Amino acid sequence: MSAKAAYSQALHEKCLENVADVLQNVDTVSYIASVMKELGRELKRHNIKCVPSHEAPGAGGQTRGGTPVTEAGYIWIDSATSRRGDIVLHEDQLLTKDDVERSLRHEMIHAFDDARGYLEPTNCFHHACSEIRAARLSGDCLFSQEVLRGNVDVLNSGRLCVRRRAALSVEHNPMCRSFGERSVDVVFNRCYNDFEPFVAPIYSMGNSTGAQAAPSS
Repeated sequence: MSAKAAYSQALHEKCLENVADVLQNVDTVSYIASVMKELGRELKRHNIKCVPSHEAPGAGGQTRGGTPVTEAGYIWIDSATSRRGDIVLHEDQLLTKDDVERSLRHEMIHAFDDARGYLEPTNCFHHACSEIRAARLSGDCLFSQEVLRGNVDVLNSGRLCVRRRAALSVEHNPMCRSFGERSVDVVFNRCYNDFEPFVAPIYSMGNSTGAQAAPSS
């Protein structure tokens, strides 16, 4: 095996290891998974795929060092390699457990939105709403994450981050190009304040006390 192949295999195995760890040990992620199961849309392990970024599309809207990167994606439409409901994680972009945790939680919010009511992937407002929710509830826009990106605004960083990342992701939808910001603006207040399946926004992420689950009925 060549050095390049060995490195690629190591990335793949590490991604799979991190996914298993997050699914088992991160309360917010396991809770979303349990709700999905109750809705009749159980997210099975084989629905979460670790692949190189050049092999599958992702959500878009992320940047690293000013360069656009694609870290993960929820599959809204069946393709030759994936089915609607699958989650794709790009193993060459998600190098730590924390990276996998945030990206997996983000895509699971999309999966939950898809499960709780039919979303038309070509409807820019539907797409914008799910991107707003995923950006807010995943941990993508925690202040610490924005500082790492060089975006420092103590009072407004959270809302600005959610708007920015949601609009960029919607722009990657071929049906919504040049309409991303407008779509986000139209639905922002309603979707920013929709915390399901939690009862409040998650300010402290991961396996801590910040996750507030909705009471079971």
